[in-house]
Amino acid sequence: MHLLRSPVLCNYQYIGLTPYQNALQLMETALQKLPENEAKVWGLEHPLVYTSGLKTESAHILNHEIQVVPARRGGSVTLHNEGQLVIYFAFPLSTVEGGLERFVRVLESTLAEVLLGFSVDCNFRPGASGIFTAGGKVAFIGLGLKRGFIYHGVSVNLTNNLNDFRAINSCGLTLEMTSVQKLTGRSIPAEVFFEKFSSVFSLKLTKQTPSAFRDEALRGNNLEDWRTGFKRGWLAFHERRFWEAHELWEIYWHEMPPGDLRIFFHAMIQVAMAYYKLYTAPNFTGALSLLTKALEKLTVVREIVPLENQNEFIAALEKQLQQLQKAAAVGEIDSAEKALPDIFAWQMP
Repeated sequence: MHLLRSPVLCNYQYIGLTPYQNALQLMETALQKLPENEAKVWGLEHPLVYTSGLKTESAHILNHEIQVVPARRGGSVTLHNEGQLVIYFAFPLSTVEGGLERFVRVLESTLAEVLLGFSVDCNFRPGASGIFTAGGKVAFIGLGLKRGFIYHGVSVNLTNNLNDFRAINSCGLTLEMTSVQKLTGRSIPAEVFFEKFSSVFSLKLTKQTPSAFRDEALRGNNLEDWRTGFKRGWLAFHERRFWEAHELWEIYWHEMPPGDLRIFFHAMIQVAMAYYKLYTAPNFTGALSLLTKALEKLTVVREIVPLENQNEFIAALEKQLQQLQKAAAVGEIDSAEKALPDIFAWQMP
């Protein structure tokens, strides 16, 4: 599924260290002036500021001596400080196929893809937006809607002082916060990360044919190790770009010698194609057949392929198969959609 139902002219601008209130005014001005076929994306940093979203509870603020600025966005309390990249949007909602939920998934996969390029292994967490790692949460999403535009945005901990988080339960979650610097030892400038983000996000706004996507994937990947290739396919799957996940995994599958790993990739190709059939037609019969075949393969190699939590993923697919069978009986795709979060709960290797 392509992100945009109609073309959008997107302008990107990095503006550096900016007071929080100035950034709010920047977005407000854009929301008043932008036509419905244009968007703006800004990259910046803020001096230390704590902001509270619409889901903030008193218990989420651990130090009540700090000043917290209310923000008209989703999520709970969070902070911005120097060394954290903040990316704000003014993006026309009417142009987004799948609405705000789809836009969030695209932002998550864009962040994860850029982080992967900086050697950060990351994951999604069903029921919580943002990007998570084994060492803690590294990126955050909080969006709002106003005048038909999506605004506010995302933030990524790059080199910022993580001690500032001790005053709050960021996003209402009692977990560790981390940064790219802490995870990798690398100091990535905010402007460099923003440029990478803008490049990846721009590609997601461009509609590609399957053949063009395959050609680009071959040029861009140079057949990285299979784990990286698998993760890139998983990011596409997370966005519901099932055909692209299929194409990425098939590139690696063709180059693999016979064996259990090749069987695993073949099974995942069938999983991606099953969802493609389900969400484009929907073709319940074809999707059921492909998922059944994929599960047979995954069951054979479940103890051999070196992936973490593979049994949980197989269990999630089995649940989805049962859900699909019920959905096929009544012909309702919404019923099949309900089991997808269980699949996304599985952690990438």
